[in-house]
Amino acid sequence: MKSWNRVWLAVAIMLLPACGKEEANLEVPVPIQVSSEINPSAPETGQPVTFSVTVKQGEATVDDAKEVRFELWQEGQEEHAFVDAKSKGDGVYEAEKSFAQPGTYHMMYHVTARGFHSMDKQQFSVMGAEGEQPEDQGKGDVSAGTGQEADHSEEHAAPGSEHQHSSGIAIHFLTSDEITAKQVNTFKAHIQQGEDSLREATVRFEYWRGDEEQHQFVDATEADPGVYQADVPISSPGVYTVVVHVEKGDQLHEHKEVTVQAK
Repeated sequence: MKSWNRVWLAVAIMLLPACGKEEANLEVPVPIQVSSEINPSAPETGQPVTFSVTVKQGEATVDDAKEVRFELWQEGQEEHAFVDAKSKGDGVYEAEKSFAQPGTYHMMYHVTARGFHSMDKQQFSVMGAEGEQPEDQGKGDVSAGTGQEADHSEEHAAPGSEHQHSSGIAIHFLTSDEITAKQVNTFKAHIQQGEDSLREATVRFEYWRGDEEQHQFVDATEADPGVYQADVPISSPGVYTVVVHVEKGDQLHEHKEVTVQAK
């Protein structure tokens, strides 16, 4: 028995260097790096504004991002608008929008690429015709670029727009309103409390198709500060109702309901 023990010990010692080499050969994924730009940085009302991000992974540019979106809102305003960006090549993604009302605005980009998600916020000001901001900010409409006040009734709210609660929680459903049937889709939501991202919350996605009585639930994980996501299998085409449930502690329990189309 002692001789067998010595044999196994020798084999184990011989295998250790090989294991070390295999571990050394494992490549650690390099996170994406994102830089953003707003041009012009202080636009006037009605002037087209270009929002752009440059996405890199190491020294290489990323032209195959899964999703690039800009989240826009005016300070003090409850509704947020989402604009999808288009690839311009060399890792650059752009979207354009104009604003009808002067004031202080916020832009947050959301970039999903190669298994990573990156987001950051940038503030900018929209000037009036005389280059000055009015005193009564926060009453304009971030979703309009024509100078007309938009209809903020619930029946006209765009998918992915913000839902504000009395607790100061805002739930932004980041997934597109069109998803793909017969495959796994990623549901994603950005949760804010005031101007800050809500960390370490319990978030669940509840969903069902049409008038189905049986509802499915899936737990989300926090991929980035305040951004929660989950992979959801969608078996059949149709209109789905999605409810984002947010809980933290014993006092906070909020939700938001949206509809998406599976094709």
